[in-house]
Amino acid sequence: MRNLSEEDYKTRHYEFWKDDPYEYTGTYDKEYRIKKGDFTISIDWGQGDFIGLLSYEGNDKEVKIPDNLGINYIGNDAFSYNLELESVEIPDGVCNINSEAFSECENLKTVIFPQTLETIGYQAFDYCFSIKEFSFPENLTYIGDEAFAQCDSLENINFGNNFKTSNVVYMNSLFFNTHRKSWK
Repeated sequence: MRNLSEEDYKTRHYEFWKDDPYEYTGTYDKEYRIKKGDFTISIDWGQGDFIGLLSYEGNDKEVKIPDNLGINYIGNDAFSYNLELESVEIPDGVCNINSEAFSECENLKTVIFPQTLETIGYQAFDYCFSIKEFSFPENLTYIGDEAFAQCDSLENINFGNNFKTSNVVYMNSLFFNTHRKSWK
């Protein structure tokens, strides 16, 4: 297990931290939490190198999650119920989007997934009424139950040129539960 201090994290991601203030919010059972602007980051070295985006508290319409946060997952409910959010770009390095991470972001229209994405959790994008299209990366191996339930505007799903259903470990047949027009 690594002992990561706030200074260790600050040094590791110096370019992100060098000009802006941040708030070290404490340690919670082998987990460090750091608030940086509108982002709250969790660093858990107890079970491995897990650095996650726990929450976004901003009201921007377009959000590009900074690459140099070093996150590898987006936590449960991190963006949920954000009615301002219209577009989000998720950086390379993120492997997991956890349950309900973007649930009920009713105005979310565009999601740019990283090529490193492997799993999308339960109800991760449910009730995102404004999304018309998803383009999934080829590393995707798991899509949870009802991940896109009630995405009523969803028209197109692009799994990529090299996508093979045999590469997907789990993809529940009910993961969309919506009125879709085509899958590519």
